[in-house]
Amino acid sequence: SHVGAASTAGNRITHSVVIPATVVANDTLVLFLTTNSTTSTVNDTVPGWTLLETRDGNTIRGRAWTKRAVATDAGAVVSVTTSAYAKSVMAVSAYRSSVANSSVTASASSVSADTTATLSTPTVPVAGAGSWLVNYWSEKSSTALTWSLPVEATQRAIGAATGTGKVSGVLGDS
Repeated sequence: SHVGAASTAGNRITHSVVIPATVVANDTLVLFLTTNSTTSTVNDTVPGWTLLETRDGNTIRGRAWTKRAVATDAGAVVSVTTSAYAKSVMAVSAYRSSVANSSVTASASSVSADTTATLSTPTVPVAGAGSWLVNYWSEKSSTALTWSLPVEATQRAIGAATGTGKVSGVLGDS
């Protein structure tokens, strides 16, 4: 089941988000970061987290990590640093399973220069019945964007930086 989610956005070197207070030990956490720069570097090593995906586009960069929660994660701040200021959007989502040792079993990412409002995701294999499909869409532009998720996706978190070169993102699952 979905436990909780949170999102933040800003122009920063330390990109942080608070893990939902409803998280308990053994929940599966998924963390996403999008920055508006490919010239700064992202510290991909986040203590206790496993890097799932890295994807660079044209002046936009994305990362995804996962972690099995421990008791002290509830309400804790998780941070990722970059070598210079960058506008970013960050989101974390938590899931609980009745199956012991649930985890992320597959991941995929893609980058598109399309300006279409239609959201799509890359194909990813589903490991078994009861699996969750977690999606994170992000973009870079200078205009506000109204996200419209696919019918089968439930929006869990949304965030947007402001101004020229801002990034925004929305997390949904099904």
